[in-house]
Amino acid sequence: MQKGLKTMHATQEDSLLNLFKAAYFIGRNNLSILLYPSLLALIKDLDVKSMTSLYNDDKACSEMLQCIANSIMHESLEKVRESPWFGVVVDESTDISIHHHLVMYLSYLEDGSMPCNAFYGIIHTNDSTAKGIFDTIMLELEKSNLDLSKLIAFGSDGCNTM
Repeated sequence: MQKGLKTMHATQEDSLLNLFKAAYFIGRNNLSILLYPSLLALIKDLDVKSMTSLYNDDKACSEMLQCIANSIMHESLEKVRESPWFGVVVDESTDISIHHHLVMYLSYLEDGSMPCNAFYGIIHTNDSTAKGIFDTIMLELEKSNLDLSKLIAFGSDGCNTM
């Protein structure tokens, strides 16, 4: 009975891993999340280990992609924290309505000598003044537990609010 339970547990883990792989494929190839159920149908047709009937819709795909993105972000922030210094690069813009946001990247040294950039994210801000943008950036860096004494560089596209 224990052997059967172990086999069932391993099959469930494989099934869940296959769901994440399908979601990752969608995200990596910049495909519509709406294609996720069709991709799962293809996987099932190829007789890949039994797929669960749960998590087969586009909402599940979106949640899995968010989990993957959070994991990548966590790893990137760890590398930035280990770097002897880091820099911030931002670009401010307004979407088709009136919502202001920043696209932010972090520059750092990996393994002490390899220059790298990591996409931090799109940050929404209600205040597009220079002070508002500065405060938004500083709040994000503090939320990520980055040592601000290591912040040595800042770059932007020279937008007029900065």
